[in-house]
Amino acid sequence: DATLESNMAVLVRDSVSSLIAKNMLIDISFTITNNTPTAEYIFQPYVAYPAVNGINLSGLVEKFKLEFMNLVAPQLSKNNNLLIDIDVYSSMTGDTKVAVSVNGMEKRLYRFPTFADSLYNSMLTNKDMFMKVSQDYKSIVDQTLAAASMSTDDLTAAPLNEKYTY
Repeated sequence: DATLESNMAVLVRDSVSSLIAKNMLIDISFTITNNTPTAEYIFQPYVAYPAVNGINLSGLVEKFKLEFMNLVAPQLSKNNNLLIDIDVYSSMTGDTKVAVSVNGMEKRLYRFPTFADSLYNSMLTNKDMFMKVSQDYKSIVDQTLAAASMSTDDLTAAPLNEKYTY
């Protein structure tokens, strides 16, 4: 159903997918609300994974936060005309879960498959296609690094058990 909450969830999914790719993140979870006495946005990150070890993760998360608060949150809240309370978990290689509450109503949970191709568009996939698209994505990275005279051996992906928690 096309409700205000579902439209918000889609906007969050699309925006977060774009911002995590732009900010070299693999996963992020956070809460954002303007349901405060001053209607000020409060953004609370919880967990983030970097795309590559050795990156200043806190700086990337801060940049993500500022871009989300300045570009996306005003659209969600209709320039603070709506009180929003949104929980997000997004994985560039998995699902995005968005729980949305508007004007103090009960939160509704939306779940989207967000494993994405090189354009970071949402798509449904099976295990074989997941592996093919993963290899395609690695090929894009290899070609980009080759242009910079580097290889994927020069990079170390963050192990899944290493995360940055706030």
